[in-house]
Amino acid sequence: MAFPDKEAIGEGHDQAMEDTTKQQEEDPICAIEAKLAEWLAIEARVQSALAEVPHLITLDVGGTLFKVPKETLLQEEGSYFHALLGSGHWKPDTTNGAYYLNLHGGTFDRVLTFLRTRRLWTEGLNLYDRAQLRASMSYLYLSAPSLAWDADKCAPQIVLSAENATASKSSPGKWVSVLGNTPVSSFRLHLIELGTGTYVGLCPRANFDVGGNGQGYYIRLPNGVKSTLGTLKTQTTKYSDEAFETGDIVAVRLSDAGNVHFEKNGRDLGAAFTVEDPSVDLYPVVVMYKNDVVKFVPL
Repeated sequence: MAFPDKEAIGEGHDQAMEDTTKQQEEDPICAIEAKLAEWLAIEARVQSALAEVPHLITLDVGGTLFKVPKETLLQEEGSYFHALLGSGHWKPDTTNGAYYLNLHGGTFDRVLTFLRTRRLWTEGLNLYDRAQLRASMSYLYLSAPSLAWDADKCAPQIVLSAENATASKSSPGKWVSVLGNTPVSSFRLHLIELGTGTYVGLCPRANFDVGGNGQGYYIRLPNGVKSTLGTLKTQTTKYSDEAFETGDIVAVRLSDAGNVHFEKNGRDLGAAFTVEDPSVDLYPVVVMYKNDVVKFVPL
């Protein structure tokens, strides 16, 4: 029996591929339908593989075990966990039935909190742990929402720029405010230009008011007065003798104990408030009167 000629088979395969490619080039609808069919087939394989995965997944993260519901790990489309569980190629690789991840176990609980809440907590971490947490997030293809000012929660007198990281107000005569686009436990602002009536703090989204009267936790930067409303009429309690100036960096942090702290150029000024309801998400907020320019900077 004569064996098939490999070269002839290769030529025949190449010709068939050329014919298919030519047909698709001549018929764009055919090409789109072929791509769609290919995508649907891949999606079906992924869903089938995910259905076979148990509800509770064990992860061995740098020697620390975590048991996590499958639904939690799959919260972020396109993450490492989608590939791990949905490809069908990888199985638990330790004797205790866990998937091993060569990541920092000491901060991995923060990754899981992010997957559950879309909130990345860095409060209480030293510089090394923060770097490890960022490395884990990058390795797992997880991205926290970029912190910026929310154009839908912004007074018309405030101008946003630099991909909404910078908020500016030059016209005097009216109190106005802008809210951040994502809940945070901490943030930092560069005071590019500081006016006479600027308040910075944290505020629940439901309380936000474009006129600066949203109930929250504020410090008036020029004189160190703290307030639960970002307006002059409520400045009754002295918080700090430290006055902020143009060029300073102000940081706002929510501690694990539920206390709001303010920092000036990296120095903690102490606890200013205790949050009433720790379960309520808090957003960055700034209240301006005139001649203000502030910009988010990395923690």
